[in-house]
Amino acid sequence: MVFADRFYPSTKTCSSCGHVQEMPLKERVFNCEACDYTADRDLNASLNLERYAEGFSV
Repeated sequence: MVFADRFYPSTKTCSSCGHVQEMPLKERVFNCEACDYTADRDLNASLNLERYAEGFSV
């Protein structure tokens, strides 16, 4: 089992290009300022956490 640090920026990181940007909690759609990728905030975060966990696979 893998645990991400509570401050890991999963919702602030673009799951397409890796760009990190500020995002207020009230905003529900992630719009990347660098590559124009758009996704639901929770979907974007889950993709980032999935890749984070894959980096720790044995």
